[in-house]
Amino acid sequence: MTQPNAAQTRAQLKTFTANKGPVKDPNKREVLNNIIAGVGLALGTVMVVDIASPAWDISAWTEPIFIGYAYIAAGFGIIVTRPNYPKF
Repeated sequence: MTQPNAAQTRAQLKTFTANKGPVKDPNKREVLNNIIAGVGLALGTVMVVDIASPAWDISAWTEPIFIGYAYIAAGFGIIVTRPNYPKF
């Protein structure tokens, strides 16, 4: 028995998704999830540097932005990503 390659596995996985919710296209969901993750990594990096550097204090900006980001990311996960988990 041969193992399927990554492209085959990915294609099979997309056939199992329910495609429910406001974003039905799996490719668009993937792009939006990658954007949200990238923003989170960038914002987290800025916050770590801000906390570690005594000469650089922008926490008045980063903390409210992070709170908004967390709210948006959680909402996206619950409303868009969760209904589309594969059903095996």
